[in-house]
Amino acid sequence: MRAKTSASAGFTIIELLVVIIMIGVISAIAAPGWLSFVTRQRLNAARGEVLQIMTKAQTDAEQQSLTRTIGLVTTPGAPALTVSAPSSTSLEQKIGDGKSALKVEAFVNNVQATSIAFNHKGQVVPNSDPTVAVVPFVIKVSAVDGGVPPRCVVVTTLLGSMVTAEGDDCDASFDP
Repeated sequence: MRAKTSASAGFTIIELLVVIIMIGVISAIAAPGWLSFVTRQRLNAARGEVLQIMTKAQTDAEQQSLTRTIGLVTTPGAPALTVSAPSSTSLEQKIGDGKSALKVEAFVNNVQATSIAFNHKGQVVPNSDPTVAVVPFVIKVSAVDGGVPPRCVVVTTLLGSMVTAEGDDCDASFDP
């Protein structure tokens, strides 16, 4: 005699649809949080790059007894910092991974700035006009689409000390 075989092996179409809908709902809930997390991590990495470039320029200025000027390149989609010394070519260093749209700005006391210089002692070079402040010098990195608080590197004193900050602490009138 033959044994009866069951024709009900496997999942029904309704069970599969329920699982697919559940996965879709969970993904819709998690996706915005994940995207914000990725953007925050990219901003943190870009801020780290800015801090590293500035610290290296300051150290090079001390070691080689030269003034190093750090300039800001605000090309949309490809922000960068340039580091130059007197009578030498500038070295342009891109900020970010190129995958995310970043915006880089620099301010000194609510006034947009384009560069900062460190002298042979690693100190910030003052302006020829003593009424114009050179610190705090804020380089702010933010996402073009917003949604995530900006990150920044701030040169707080004429001696060249630097701190990192985020959110409201990155406003153009940083007060240490």
